Amino acid sequence: MNIQYNKKKEEMREDPVISGFAKARKFITENTTIVVAALVVVVVAAAGFSAYNSMKRKAVAKAQESFGNAMVAYTGGNKQKAVEALSQVSENYGNTPHGAYAAYLLGTILVEEKRHDEAQRWFEMASSRARDGNVVKGLALEELGTVFERAGNLEKATESLRKALELEVVEYRWPAIRWKLALINQKQGNEKEAQEICQALVNDTLAVAYKDKAENLLTEIRVQQSM
Repeated sequence: MNIQYNKKKEEMREDPVISGFAKARKFITENTTIVVAALVVVVVAAAGFSAYNSMKRKAVAKAQESFGNAMVAYTGGNKQKAVEALSQVSENYGNTPHGAYAAYLLGTILVEEKRHDEAQRWFEMASSRARDGNVVKGLALEELGTVFERAGNLEKATESLRKALELEVVEYRWPAIRWKLALINQKQGNEKEAQEICQALVNDTLAVAYKDKAENLLTEIRVQQSM
């Protein structure tokens, strides 16, 4: 009987699961301070993550409320108040979707008022803060390209418009963006590239609104080349 009992105890000692528990218990007993510290870190991290999410939700809610007030002012015809409200939303809640959209709308309002230099700043802010999958980023880049073109900075205009073409979320704007690029390339004397863009527009069944314009520009370039 004793032999069987001892054999059983020996098997239990060799069992990897029981052995693992024993080792874990020994480690905790000998390293209580380390274990407690680790647990404290986990708890604090969890609490911090929860607090961060709570703060983020509150920020989004405040941004949404402020953005709504700006829209009420804009639709009511009070552009000055709308500009001030949108500016506050973008400055104070820049990391929220409303912050990026507010910056874009503010830029469009300033363009309407021919304040292109000021609009540039807000379009840059909107394009840098909005994510690639956000339509605001593409629209802001397109508007930024237009602002640079009006300022005579054709290289910057081309750069912004090409970045907009990389975003599928604004695919519906690609024909318009390509047309702007064709005109800019013509101004820069890049006739070959302008021709390629125009030919792409002519072949694009979704670019019907720009087909005639592209064909006319192609004709104009060919006439200039033959002179």
